[in-house]
Amino acid sequence: MKKIIILISVLLYSCSQGNKPNENYYDSTNLTNYHNVINKLLKEKFKDIEIVVMETKVVHRGDTLDGSPKIGYAYLNYYADNKKINTEDVEYIYNQIDSTSTIMLDSTKIETKMMDKNELHRLFKKNRLNDLKKEGDIKSIATFSTPLFSKDKSKIIFWVDIWHGPLNACGYVFIVSQEKGEWKIVEQTCTYIS
Repeated sequence: MKKIIILISVLLYSCSQGNKPNENYYDSTNLTNYHNVINKLLKEKFKDIEIVVMETKVVHRGDTLDGSPKIGYAYLNYYADNKKINTEDVEYIYNQIDSTSTIMLDSTKIETKMMDKNELHRLFKKNRLNDLKKEGDIKSIATFSTPLFSKDKSKIIFWVDIWHGPLNACGYVFIVSQEKGEWKIVEQTCTYIS
């Protein structure tokens, strides 16, 4: 009986390990590229963002647009069918999704003031953000998701939440592609507005 339990345990473990590529998605090159993309967006699209939250939001599996970073096979295949990502990247990107995975953005590489998520929550609890907004210290705050990379690292999928004030926020999903050394937006979709 012990042998059967051990055999079943080994089989279950090896099967679960076979579903994910054995690779570090968040190596220094990928993170540098992500920081560069964030800086470009802050300069070109979101010029009024004054604070970026250091910790990324987790990405979940699923195919509904409900405000949280979420993507599944339906959206990935849609993006592949519309030539936003390569078909061979669908499974690779899907395997990166880990609802517990966050990364800390490097404050030395982001060209906008950054704030720790815990400090932001503390300010929200004390209603201090509204005071800062009235004083003109904060126009808006952005939170970026954990990025998802294509296999060749030339495409990144990520989400951005932007807070402008109470009952004034919005979210986007982006796909960017590196073409001739330059990161370009190939997809931008609003995921919610409040």
